[in-house]
Amino acid sequence: MVVYIVGAGPGDPKLITVKALELIKRADVILYDKLVNKDLLSYTKKECIKVYVGKKSEGSSQFQDDINKDLIDYGKKFSTVVRLKGGDPYIFGRGAEEAMELYTNNIPFEVVPGISSTVSCPMYSGIPLSYRESNSVFAFLTGHEAENKSFSINWNRLPDTLIIVMGVKNRAQIAKNLINAGFDPKTPVAIIKNGTTLLQETTVCDLSSLGKTPAEPPSVIFVGKNVLFRDKLDFFEKKLSLIKGKEIFVSREMGDELEFMKKMGASVYGYSLIDVINIDFRLPNLNDYDVIVLTSSTGVDRLGDIDLPTDKEYYTIGPKTEEKLIERGVFPRRPEKYNSKELGNFMASELKERKKILTLRSENAPSYLEDRLKDSHDVTRIDTYRVKMREDPPEKKNYDIAFITSSSNASAFKKMGLAAKVIVSIGPETTKSLVKNGIDPTIEADNHTIFGMLEELLDYMMGGIKFD
Repeated sequence: MVVYIVGAGPGDPKLITVKALELIKRADVILYDKLVNKDLLSYTKKECIKVYVGKKSEGSSQFQDDINKDLIDYGKKFSTVVRLKGGDPYIFGRGAEEAMELYTNNIPFEVVPGISSTVSCPMYSGIPLSYRESNSVFAFLTGHEAENKSFSINWNRLPDTLIIVMGVKNRAQIAKNLINAGFDPKTPVAIIKNGTTLLQETTVCDLSSLGKTPAEPPSVIFVGKNVLFRDKLDFFEKKLSLIKGKEIFVSREMGDELEFMKKMGASVYGYSLIDVINIDFRLPNLNDYDVIVLTSSTGVDRLGDIDLPTDKEYYTIGPKTEEKLIERGVFPRRPEKYNSKELGNFMASELKERKKILTLRSENAPSYLEDRLKDSHDVTRIDTYRVKMREDPPEKKNYDIAFITSSSNASAFKKMGLAAKVIVSIGPETTKSLVKNGIDPTIEADNHTIFGMLEELLDYMMGGIKFD
């Protein structure tokens, strides 16, 4: 038995290390923090126990004692326990304290480093930690200090380049301490929020105005003249700005992802081309089944207030539906790629014994899933809703970019006479529908979400695509 204290990286799940991902895949138990990207949990094996300890990570010794107890208890019972921590476990992450607790209790452990936000967030904002002609030393600081700590920061002995984490709440006092220690009030400062993710946002100010500058966690604060390199070295947010001024159609109503694109300067038209029609259905006794499958958030909504039995196995497609099921107290399995064929193959690989399976789906959904499973399992399908093309097409017909988010929307896009210079498909089934309707998509997303589509689009636009 070994407990692995593992760094999950700064936010972008693609920045996980190979070793960390290998451990996630074979873990018997994972205890994870709130800053860990939840997509990483989809790589776990079926029987892995996932324990969210973010609610305990409020910084107090009492909460940390609870986490330490969990680590010891699980470490004594299971072969491979992963303590998954945002960033790097030994950089202000209390990972060393947890390792010390394991040592004290004679539980074998290993530590796997992760890419820290202290390094990656400034880099993704175009700010080098060091530059030969600018500085040769920098310091990492925590913005708050542990209870009853016998030492504190000596503000008079700091270098002129600082990277501060967990400092948003105390930023006014931090600025005051630095200025009192001799820092120029005009020293450039960058506040980097949600670093390395598509939600990254950098605000530049100076030390004198840091306390008054709006800021929200999770953010990294960089203090020093290397902020001035940002105009030339910022590659990530400049990439995000490629959609500025573009007219983008998304076949979905407005939501957080679309508001984000608007914030980046795009003209966004969120408009579902289909209507959801509730149909009468008789829900069987869920306790009669071993496995329950819900492939859309609409399908979850159609269950109303019914209690879902927690002793069943659940499967789904995509993070949105997963979130809705977790809100109802069940924790589904989902494939790495979000489509029916992938789900069918994923379930077939996991369900070794014959099971009674209930699928709750859209009447329009193809039967790939059921066909894949019916030879080795008892499969019952119940349709709970259907979709049809809306009768009120959008007034605007032509766009620079169109995000097509489902097969039904793909068909409606063509029939309504809509067009775009660049067509982004959410996945293989939507691509097939587009092609069937005489539309060759420019891009097919590998990560079947709106943000996944946006990532693929930005990579494509980096190649210099012209919209004229």
